[in-house]
Order: sequence, then structure tokens, then C-alpha cells
Amino acid sequence: MRRVVDFYLGAMARAAAQVLDLPPPVPMAPEADSVTLPEFGSREQAIAWYESEKDTILAVGRMAAAHGFDDASWQLPVVGEPLFDLGWDHALWLETAELGLSAALRLADPAAEAAVRYTLGAACKMVGDYSGAVEHSSRAVELFEVLNNRPGIAQAANRLALAYFRLRRFEQAAAGFRRALDSLEPGESDSARLFIVGNLADCYLAQGEAEESLRICEHLPAAAGAGLGELPQSIKVNAVRLVRAYTELGAFDRAEECVETYSDRLTGNLRHRMLLAHAELRVQQGRLTDALRIYESCITLQSVEGVRDRAEALDGKGRVLRLLGNVSEGLPFHVDAAAVRRGGSDTFELARTLCFLSEAYEEAADLPMAAQAREEALSLLTSFHDPRANELRRRLEARNHSES
Repeated sequence: MRRVVDFYLGAMARAAAQVLDLPPPVPMAPEADSVTLPEFGSREQAIAWYESEKDTILAVGRMAAAHGFDDASWQLPVVGEPLFDLGWDHALWLETAELGLSAALRLADPAAEAAVRYTLGAACKMVGDYSGAVEHSSRAVELFEVLNNRPGIAQAANRLALAYFRLRRFEQAAAGFRRALDSLEPGESDSARLFIVGNLADCYLAQGEAEESLRICEHLPAAAGAGLGELPQSIKVNAVRLVRAYTELGAFDRAEECVETYSDRLTGNLRHRMLLAHAELRVQQGRLTDALRIYESCITLQSVEGVRDRAEALDGKGRVLRLLGNVSEGLPFHVDAAAVRRGGSDTFELARTLCFLSEAYEEAADLPMAAQAREEALSLLTSFHDPRANELRRRLEARNHSES
């Protein structure tokens, strides 16, 4: 049993390294050097191996915990994080991380506990348990501080801030991102620094402070128009962020420049997010036919590639159809968007979709359904008090007053 556990632990570490484009790791367990591990010649091979073995990996995690292989038990979720996240196997990730935390606590090993809580915080966030994400990420920060592990502090503080971000506790999120930046060693971790700065810009954008977000965004290299192929992922993400910030501030020409420079050179989720930003730009410009075409492209791309943000594309198409006077055609897209949102964990976005839905029902003269959607949206907003949430609440309450 120990050899089986060591095999899967070592193979997971190798597959994760291939996914991250890192050198193969050294054996993690004392006995692992006697186990013959698979070779992965490409990222695709590593992912294919994981997809074929993930049920066994969960069984191995349970076996390691049950038979007291605590060193392997805590390491499995840590080394496997890139694979768990890539495959959207968040329930698998959560269970192995919870087993790993129990093992780390039995070992009374602060470094092991810090590492497992760091990955457990991410797993909690992925399944929508943002309070759990705050709890574990916060404890990871504390442990890394005791260990004087500055890279660990920076990574865990960033992860903690992202959990606060999802809870729309933006002041705490911004403080966490700044703490992460302060913990980075001077002149080191340039890629990490760019991601964290970008997260801070997102924090301002999400709460309606587009000017402050843009001030940060324009100091990132994407604003300089360098060749996309030479840029890290964080800078490609910033191109999408710039389009949204420029659009919100009414700087449509600048937003257009970013779209033209980057949109055709992005793929997957990033291409989808750029299309969504481009569609919103067209809505704000009043070019509704163009916006409708772009939202349709978003929906097609989602179906083909399985990218995220399907609900936003559905809501967008519904809004544009309604603006074009096609209420009966637009309403079903908000219904579909609400169904997608209910399958997720973002209650604010569900409330936003329900606001669109209530307005669509009202335009269709179905006042009981409009009131039902509106009341549910208001109930979901009770725990949010940021500027955008307050604006959405006022919008919903205004419709209540207009009907009374």
C-alpha cells in the first residue's frame, strides 16, 4: 500500500510540474526513489494521465489517511493543486485537502499545515465556501509568518484577499492584496507581483472605482502595447481589464484600441472575457446590433470550448434583445442565465440576473413574476453593502415603489 501511495504521489508531482512547465520534482517521500514513475513528454500527456486516474487518486488519498501515511496524505493535495484546479475537480480537491489537513495536524508540523491550509483555502473558494476560504487562508498567512516564509505570506495573503473579494468585502480584499505585495521580496517574483497588482485593480473596478482601477492598469505593461507573445498571462488578463475600465469611464476610443490589439490573439477563457468586454463596449456606444452579434459569438464559444461566464453572455444577449424591442425573445435568456447562476455560488451575480429578469417580466406585463424575481434579488443582496450592491438594491426598490 505504501508503494501505491508513493507511486501516485510521485506521479501527481510530475504531472503537475509538466502542467506548470517546471522541471520534474525530486521524490517527496523517503521510499519513493524505489518506485518507477511515469514520464510525461507534454502538458497534454500529463493532463490525460490525470483525467484517467483521478478516481484512483481520490481512493489513494483516502487510503493514505486511513493507514497513517500522514507525510503522503498532506503532500497529495498540495502537489496536485494545479491538476485539481485545471480539471475543475473541486470536490475531489476539497476532500483530499481536508484529509491532508488532518494528517498535518497529527504530525504537528507547522510547515505542512501552512501548505495544506493554503491549498484548502483555494478548494473552499472553488466550491463556493468563501467563509471557509477566509478561515484557512488566514490561518495559512499566520503560519507562514511564524515560519518567516515571505513567499508563502505573499501567496496566502493574495488568496485570502481573493476570498474577501468574492464576499464583496472590498476594503479587506484591497488590504490583503497590499499585504501580499509588501511581502514579496524586492526585485523578485515579477510575475506574481503583476498578478497581485492586477487583482487590486479588479478590486477597485468591481466596486465602481474605475478611475483608480485604470490608474493601476495603465502602469502594467499591457498598456504599453508590447508584443502579446512576449507577455505573461497576467498582462494578457490586464488587456481585458483595460477594456472594461475604459468603457466604464466612457473612453471608448481607448477601449477600442485594446480590443483591436488583443482580441484576436487571445484564446479560451481570456478570449471569452474579451468578447464580453467588447460586447459591453458596443452596448455603451449604442451599437446594439454589433453587441448582439458579439454576445452570440460568446455563447457559441462557450458551447465549443466550455469556457466560464456563460450566464453573463446569456444576460447580455437578453438585455440587448430587450433594448432592440424584442422583449419576448430576450426574456428566456435571462431565465436561462438565472438557471446557470443557481448552479454556482455567486449570490451577487444571481441577484443581478434576477434584476434583469424582473425588468423583463415587467416589460412583458407579467407583474407577479416580476415581483417574485425582484423580491428574491433583494433578499440575496442583504449581506452586500458595497457601492454596486447598493446601486442594484436602489434599482430594485425603485421598481417596488413604482408598482405600489
